[in-house]
Parts: sequence; C-alpha cells; structure tokens
Amino acid sequence: MNVRKAIIKDIDGIMKIIEEAKAFLKEQGIDQWQNGSPNNEIILNDIKKEQGYVFEENQEIIAYMALCYGEDESYHKVYDGEWQCPNSIYGTIHRTAISSSYRGKGIARRLFQAAEDLCVNQRMESIRIDTHPNNELMKHLIIREGYQPCGYILLQQDGTKRLVYEKKLI
Repeated sequence: MNVRKAIIKDIDGIMKIIEEAKAFLKEQGIDQWQNGSPNNEIILNDIKKEQGYVFEENQEIIAYMALCYGEDESYHKVYDGEWQCPNSIYGTIHRTAISSSYRGKGIARRLFQAAEDLCVNQRMESIRIDTHPNNELMKHLIIREGYQPCGYILLQQDGTKRLVYEKKLI
C-alpha cells in the first residue's frame, strides 16, 4: 500500500470513498457525516493545505484521511477529562474513510500507523482524534491502536459532541 499527499485530480476517488463512508454510517444509525460534511469544498481545502492523504493499492485510492498539524480550535476546551499532553505540539487525524471493498482488511491499522509516522517525522509530541459518541466501530479502532480517552469536545463549527482521544508519540 502506498501513502501519499492527495492532489486535486484525486478528488473524485476521494469523494467516492467519503460517500461510501456516509452510507455506512447511516446504515449503522449514526448521524455523523449526515449533514453534507465532509464535502468537495472541505476535501479540496485539505488538499490545498497539504493535509489530505490517500492510500493506494494497485494505483486505486482505497482510503483517505486528513492529518492536521498544530492547534485545533475545537480542541481548546475538553469536558469531563483532559489531554494527556495539554501543552504539546500535536497532530490531529480527521476525515478518515476506507473504501467499502477494503473494509475489514487491516487498512485502518495501517492508516493509524501512517498518521503516527508522519507526526513523528514532524516532531509532534502526540496525536489526537475525535469521533461521534455512537460510532462504536471507530471507538474500538481508536482504543485498539493505543489512544487514551480524554473526555469530549463540542465542535467549533456546529457545537456537536465528539469523544476525544490522544496518544503520546515521544
């Protein structure tokens, strides 16, 4: 599997995977990503900021993630908990999606490892992630990969609740 920064010409492949993920979440009864976000504009912004990454197998895009470095405004206030590394320089995993034909094949583990490796290369002290409180599959994956629960946040853009996790890298 090859991991690389996403480019504009990847947008159709990325959005196909995002739409599959939205449908999967809806099937699970989770209202995450059901309000139109993430959309083309958000993914294009990830690409322009060089924060979007694609995962390829045989030159086919099979997964996507945004990996952001530095402060995330939504992460300033944590409720019912605290960050492990409150004053650290950190990376944040956002917008992860795996092609429906590759689910259950260990891609999530490789996605997390790639994100951690990229953060270590950027000298990030920790890595953070959030998810919808009802997204049991993602919560399981996050915990399995060694992230510690840190409470919850309210998203800056719409005030919705998200559980937050952090993993020390150094």
